[in-house]
Amino acid sequence: MGPTLRATSNESSSGSESNSEIDDDKKRDPSWVQENSTVLLSVASVVLASILAGIFTLLGSQIGAGGALNAGIAQQQAVRESTQSEESRKKRGEVYAAMLDSAESYRILVAEVAGSSPLQLAPERLEDIRNGNKDIGSKLNMVYIYGSDEGLVATLDLVDTVGVDILSVASLNEYVFQKLDEKEYNEAFAKLRRVMCREASAQPRASCLN
Repeated sequence: MGPTLRATSNESSSGSESNSEIDDDKKRDPSWVQENSTVLLSVASVVLASILAGIFTLLGSQIGAGGALNAGIAQQQAVRESTQSEESRKKRGEVYAAMLDSAESYRILVAEVAGSSPLQLAPERLEDIRNGNKDIGSKLNMVYIYGSDEGLVATLDLVDTVGVDILSVASLNEYVFQKLDEKEYNEAFAKLRRVMCREASAQPRASCLN
């Protein structure tokens, strides 16, 4: 039995050496090398493709998130600008309307006392004119703050037609209220009203602009 075991061991060892030689021969065989290289390249390609897919997915999600953020910011900006534009239009409408009302009220007061000196008027009448004069100045300041350049120019033209500032007259004894030039006043009034139509109304009538 002992010699038989040794023979088997020797045969096994001899077979292993033979298989090793065969494997070495295969590894030196160009066709075997090419075949296994192709397999390795295929595996590497799959791994690389998986890595690149992950990277592109990550980049895509980041770009998508950035795009959504930019879109949200742009939308908020558009809403804010729209709101500011609406508020500006509304405020200009208010200050222009107030200026027109103040000018018309003052025109009526001055027309009633045309040809008279301030000292000839009853104290309460003179006070009405003084208050009307102050009101015009106050409304002018509001146009200066909220109105457009065109609106301010039109307002100044209108103010010039309703008479001198009696608060700055050096001598009331020498001053006489003059009758207003109705044509000049009406033209200036219509000019400011046209500005109001353009700037305060979202859809102004054609007749309002003429």
